[in-house]
Amino acid sequence: MLGLIGYIFSYRVAVLMGATHQVALLAEDYLHIIFIFLIARGLIYILSSIFQGAGNSKTPLNVIIWVNIIHIIIAYPLIYGMSISPLKLYIPSWGVKGAAFATGITEVGGAIVLFTLALKKGLVHFSLCRINSIDFRKIVRLGVPVFIERILLTSMQMVYARIVVGFSVAAYAAHQVGFNIEALSFLPGQGFAQGATALVGQSMGAKKPRRAKRMGYQTSLIALVIMTLFGASYLIIPRFWVNLFTTDPSVVAYGITFCYIVAFVQPPLALSLVFAGALRGAGETRFVMYTSIFGSWLIRLPFAYILGIYLGGGIVWVWLAMLADWLVRVTVLFWRFKRGKTFRF
Repeated sequence: MLGLIGYIFSYRVAVLMGATHQVALLAEDYLHIIFIFLIARGLIYILSSIFQGAGNSKTPLNVIIWVNIIHIIIAYPLIYGMSISPLKLYIPSWGVKGAAFATGITEVGGAIVLFTLALKKGLVHFSLCRINSIDFRKIVRLGVPVFIERILLTSMQMVYARIVVGFSVAAYAAHQVGFNIEALSFLPGQGFAQGATALVGQSMGAKKPRRAKRMGYQTSLIALVIMTLFGASYLIIPRFWVNLFTTDPSVVAYGITFCYIVAFVQPPLALSLVFAGALRGAGETRFVMYTSIFGSWLIRLPFAYILGIYLGGGIVWVWLAMLADWLVRVTVLFWRFKRGKTFRF
């Protein structure tokens, strides 16, 4: 359903994000192919979560590593074209369509491999595909809030990016560069968040709430240390990080400012990710959804608009709204994790 909606509205969404007609046409070509293969990406997420929930995070890791290696190998010839003389074979240049096909093909392959491995390990079975009413209600109760949360967060990020675009092309370029830099620290936080979901869920299933809490605290501490170290590097050597992506003077200047701000975002971001993951493992997906909506739509966006645009504070205040968002979220999530009744039997 989402793939069909995305396929139909690809061009309109690109224009809404500020793309010119020519860029929107390229985006449409790319997204049409991506949305055709969207179900494979969904299966990779779900199958990876099944393995992680069973305490096996290495199998999906190894599969995704190979998916990325193969993606790199086939993406270049599909994008730029290639002539293989000994075989008298010529691969035409497909541009952005080639990039999309490379992504789609490798994700389909990854989904097939993960599903095959899950079958062999007994984690999924065709005879178990029948869903009774009780199972269905549990799946909906836990899954729908996460789905709504992700949709609303993605929508928030689009609106937030649109606010940044309003300042200048250089500011938006720095914004994108900054998020690529932050992704390096975000990924370990996201990984430990998924680990917290699995470990807390297993402990709660075993009726060991004290162990579940201990797992949540220990995982959050590890994520905090790792992401704080990344934050320190953003603060100490911001130019190094920005120069990995661009040397444009105007973009570099904005990018360094972004690094300074995002350095202070790392501690609350790390704790927020892990406590949210731990609460999901305890079944509190709805509370995590409410917290995410509150922090993103009622804190980040209003602060960014009022302080950055309405009061004329500029792009710095727009980016500082991120810090306000994550500080609010970590406060609420920590309170819930520490005081919530979920961990009492």
